[in-house]
Amino acid sequence: MTKESLIHVKINYNEAVQSRKEILSLQMNLLKILRAVKNFGYLRTEELNEKINFSKKIKSIKSDIKKIQVILPESEIPEKYKKKPEIKHKDIKERLIEKREHGDDLDLQLREIQEKLQAIGG
Repeated sequence: MTKESLIHVKINYNEAVQSRKEILSLQMNLLKILRAVKNFGYLRTEELNEKINFSKKIKSIKSDIKKIQVILPESEIPEKYKKKPEIKHKDIKERLIEKREHGDDLDLQLREIQEKLQAIGG
């Protein structure tokens, strides 16, 4: 059997009141956090249920559209009215050039900022 030693610490009244206030404040904050966590769990469950319902409605709409497409006759559009996708090579080249220019501009700005930092630093 071990002998327990008791330690007594003297705390003045003001320190005891302040400590009690801090403990109660911490308990209150913990309860608020617990309430927020429970509320989050409830909202998350509700969100998942809404997503499931939304997904079911989307599937229902998709099947309705497929049914309508089967029922309706297909119309034939003459070739002269069909739009042909046009690929503009100049537009693509211009976009690449612009991206390169922006990249150079960013590099220039980065270098300027680094120079300013070095000037301030000494």
